[in-house]
Amino acid sequence: MNRLGKIPDSVPAASRELLEWIGTVSPSGQPFPLHRQMAISPSTLAGYVALRQAADNVSISPRLGYLIMAAASAPLATKASSFAQETMTMLAEKVGWTAEEIGAVNHGEHLGDERNDAIVDLAREAAAHSGAVRTSTWDKALSAGWSKGELADAFALIINAAFTAFFCNYVEFSPASDGD
Repeated sequence: MNRLGKIPDSVPAASRELLEWIGTVSPSGQPFPLHRQMAISPSTLAGYVALRQAADNVSISPRLGYLIMAAASAPLATKASSFAQETMTMLAEKVGWTAEEIGAVNHGEHLGDERNDAIVDLAREAAAHSGAVRTSTWDKALSAGWSKGELADAFALIINAAFTAFFCNYVEFSPASDGD
């Protein structure tokens, strides 16, 4: 069920330019159905675009960034909508992570790279606890070689995943549903 109803064929004028930009950065070259659903509210779509643009400009590599977003989306998936987690997983796979690697980090397992494992742990913990992380988790990331600036940049990735997951959960988004 999509609480907002059928994914619209047309959207408010204020959303059209934002959807065009999304198409330029989307792996498919066009907005996902999720973006079109967000577009019924220009302010919601603008919020997503701002977070997406921030996430595109972090100091963390895009490949690791997608793994961080997949790990952050895992604790936010619900029975009503796991679409955000599925999307983040698909994007992480497109940049070279295997389904096994993504599944492992989503379940709190490590991949054997102390530095990357530390920031992925931080992201998953932050997402699961409304942004809060234990001092020991933060210190472990710093000890693994991440700078405070890079950890702040990780927040842009975490909040991008959280915004997407929260929207999907909020409206019970499913691209296969025409709504009720």
